[in-house]
Amino acid sequence: VLVKTLQAGYNVRATLRDMSRADAILSSGPVQEALSTQNLDLSFVHVPDFTAPDAFGLVLSNVTHVVHVASALRRGTSTDLKEAIIDVAVQGTRNILRAAQNCPSVRRVVITSSTSAIVDQHPVVSQSPADRCVTPLDRHADYDAEYYKGDSLKAYTAAKTAALNATDAFLATADGGPTTLPLHFDVINIMPSFMFGPKGLAATPFDVTNGSNIFGIGLVMRHKPWDGIRLEAVCCHVDDVAQVHVNALDDHELLPLKAGAHRDFILGVK
Repeated sequence: VLVKTLQAGYNVRATLRDMSRADAILSSGPVQEALSTQNLDLSFVHVPDFTAPDAFGLVLSNVTHVVHVASALRRGTSTDLKEAIIDVAVQGTRNILRAAQNCPSVRRVVITSSTSAIVDQHPVVSQSPADRCVTPLDRHADYDAEYYKGDSLKAYTAAKTAALNATDAFLATADGGPTTLPLHFDVINIMPSFMFGPKGLAATPFDVTNGSNIFGIGLVMRHKPWDGIRLEAVCCHVDDVAQVHVNALDDHELLPLKAGAHRDFILGVK
């Protein structure tokens, strides 16, 4: 998303939980190429804890568009899934929206959601026929801890579901803090299915396969027999997902600004 945003001619202020990653980003080939072809500004701001109150309070000063890319699917990184995945996703989203509401320059917030946020993981067959199409308007109640206990993939689903519901609740109340202010920006959720593709900052094989790549490249790298393995999923390429994020920033022609509105888009090819 960063590279595509720079290629589109936007100045970027990126937040990092770990500032040591700044050098790796700046030294990556695609970023260097994007910066060399245009006179753009790429800066970094340290936000160590997305869940902290007012985490993004000063970050959005003079910013017009926000892209909140968060909650990557992680494997084997924490035993406390609620704290590591769900709380970060939900509170991080709330904090971004509150900061945007308190920053008059912000026109649009684009959030990386997921189709997992709108697909019922416990469908009642009699009420949810197999041929029923999922739409961006679908919603599911937050999952309880028993659903994702010990399972990071299910915790990711629970996190995306809860973050989407938190966004809906925020926009419904237009309450981002101690006082209620009219919303001057709109929100767009990008809902990709399984994403596959290269990772420009990957330094190890684990980095390459971490996330939904494990279901594609991970199977190719498997050291066990393929007997009985079958994967059927709706998927999309990471470059296409990144481009859609950038397209969503166009609040003039493609998606005219609608202050207070919430629009969602599903991405996937079967």
